[in-house]
Amino acid sequence: MRRDRSEVTMRARSTTAALGVLSALLLATGAAHSRAQQAAPTPAPAHAERPPDPPATNLQVLPKEWSRRQVIDNVMKSWAGDLGVRCQHCHVGEEGKPFSEWDFASDAKAEKQTAREMLRMLEEVNRRLASIETLHGHGAPRATCYTCHRGQPHPRRIEDVFEETRAHAGLPAALAEYRKLREQYLAGGGYDFSARPLLRLASARLAANEPAAAREVLALAVELGHDSLATRSALAEGDRAGAVAHLEKALAFAANPAEKEQVERQLRTARGEPEAPER
Repeated sequence: MRRDRSEVTMRARSTTAALGVLSALLLATGAAHSRAQQAAPTPAPAHAERPPDPPATNLQVLPKEWSRRQVIDNVMKSWAGDLGVRCQHCHVGEEGKPFSEWDFASDAKAEKQTAREMLRMLEEVNRRLASIETLHGHGAPRATCYTCHRGQPHPRRIEDVFEETRAHAGLPAALAEYRKLREQYLAGGGYDFSARPLLRLASARLAANEPAAAREVLALAVELGHDSLATRSALAEGDRAGAVAHLEKALAFAANPAEKEQVERQLRTARGEPEAPER
């Protein structure tokens, strides 16, 4: 009997201990869950609305109902890229400062008024382009700021830049500037760095009776990979002593019988040979 009572007592004590451990575990788990809930941020409402974008001010050519975001996304980003400029080109503000400190409505800068006039001109150009039916075979063409500016604030041909520098600083300075501009803008397409402008510049020097200057310009064209029939023919015109050698190289560039016949005629003249009889 005593043994039975002892076993019952031990079982009761074991059960009580187990229940105590279980209760402690449940309390610890509940406390941790409560702390996690308190630490977790309150989720945002599923349908939180974005505050309305403030309207733009002092719009004179752009639609007056546009918001600031529409002005930036619809035109300002593309205009800045087309001209290769930053916001302060037209607007009053300091680079690196928050836009809230800028005065975008101000007309203090003349460039802003110029931009308005250019936009009016662009709209008129595109209106006229759209009205020319013969241009619509592949879709109506449309001009943009980049059509002329090509990443430059003041659109200019490379020939104009070259000639201006040559006139006031000499040919070596103009050639050096051409190389510098080519290195800087070749990838972005800011200027036409094909053979055509160099050929026009050489032709202008020949017309001015400056064959040595023409040869330097054409030598630059060859150096930059623009060796061609046109380049060699121009070199032959500006270098009488080396005309035969230049024309022989030009002959290798002849793409069709007509071009070949023309170069062969020039070669005969350079060699002092009589003209070939008419066929």
